Amino acid sequence: MMLSLVLILLLSLSYLVFSSAHSIITFSRLDKLTQQTSNESLSARQATRELAKSIAVKPLGKLLPAQHSHKFVVNSFSYKGAHELLVEQFSIATSSLEGALQYKESFVKYPSILALPNNTKNFDVDSSITEKMFNRTLESFSHGYLPSPLSANNCNDLQTKVVVWIEGNCLLTAKSVKHSSAKNPILLVVKNGNITFEENTTFYGLLIIIPSTSNTNKVVLHPSAKLTGLAISTRSITTDIQGTTAFSFDVLQQLQQHAALFKIIPIPGTAYEY
Repeated sequence: MMLSLVLILLLSLSYLVFSSAHSIITFSRLDKLTQQTSNESLSARQATRELAKSIAVKPLGKLLPAQHSHKFVVNSFSYKGAHELLVEQFSIATSSLEGALQYKESFVKYPSILALPNNTKNFDVDSSITEKMFNRTLESFSHGYLPSPLSANNCNDLQTKVVVWIEGNCLLTAKSVKHSSAKNPILLVVKNGNITFEENTTFYGLLIIIPSTSNTNKVVLHPSAKLTGLAISTRSITTDIQGTTAFSFDVLQQLQQHAALFKIIPIPGTAYEY
């Protein structure tokens, strides 16, 4: 009887050890699977967001062949809103090449310039221009709203940027805006500074002047300098216009639809995994 009791106890102990080991192995497998799923989910979400950011500035056809770590299925829909504004919606489904998990999210792509004035004269004063064009009050309008701007305190080197935000004086030369054209206009915001267009300087695009409150800033357009598009100020300024200015809705429309001005944001409530 004693031997039988000992045998039963040994069998019970063996069962407990086996059950514990099995539970540990099962937990380890579940934990590994959970971690793998979590990593797949994070990776797919990041890949989706990266592709969405790229879609804002590059044609979709040139992006998908370059992706290797994930598979993408993209559906796009085009709309025309108020003021003939072109808006696109993208639905992106992403999965890793080996994994089964898929992440899906929708985005909307739209120009930073939401509306264009069509009856404004150059160097007019309009304190609400940022609200009309960008849906931002003057107080909340900053370089952070604009996609990838060149932010500087002078106009010495504008590189080939389309979006430029200057805090300070701006001297424009033929060299600094040589990349500006009717097909490639510039959005130039100058805050708290004087603006000078040197001779033989040709500027195409939109110039928004935000003068300082302590003094009236000055704009000088030298002879043979040209501005085509729109220059507008949020407060009174002093002007010395000896060159040529011409309002151009076509140039503003070209700027509005420029790839560098597009923004893309996720649509709330559209993200899910399956």
